[in-house]
Amino acid sequence: MKRISLIILLIASSYVLQAQDVMPLYKGLPPGNKQPGNTETNIKTGRGYVTNVSIPTLTVFKPQKTNAAKTAVIICPGGGYFRLSIFDGGYEMAKELNKEGITAFVLKYRTYTENAFESFQTIPFQDLQTAFKIAQEGADNFGIDKNNIGIIGLSAGGHLCAMTAIAKEGIKMN
Repeated sequence: MKRISLIILLIASSYVLQAQDVMPLYKGLPPGNKQPGNTETNIKTGRGYVTNVSIPTLTVFKPQKTNAAKTAVIICPGGGYFRLSIFDGGYEMAKELNKEGITAFVLKYRTYTENAFESFQTIPFQDLQTAFKIAQEGADNFGIDKNNIGIIGLSAGGHLCAMTAIAKEGIKMN
């Protein structure tokens, strides 16, 4: 019985060892939000997703051993901008990238909620810009090369990445 308990503890601790740092993108009220407070809802049926994201965060998944290029990727989950399929289209993808020595950042960008924002059109773009800045400025702390950070997105997250890449402002690189 002790052996089974020890095995369960070791398995559980391996998930805890992969526990990630979750950082808010902004101090205080995020720019563009009309109201303070977190309105987020986690839906755990099916694949699971998150709705009503009003406080954007960046979750860092660090690999046990970073690859030689110190590569990092910011992942933007899909969900039609109304929700985020962050569990399989974010956290699971991050864990797979970690196996290749890639540091992954999962962006929980704000999702559309009626009357929650001054102008939602630019909110996700702003969140991705801020996430990239955080990753770049914290490169030494994250063990990554600030010039080797990519972005990847699924569905609406892919749209967000593409629009960011071709926007006149683009992602601000040092």
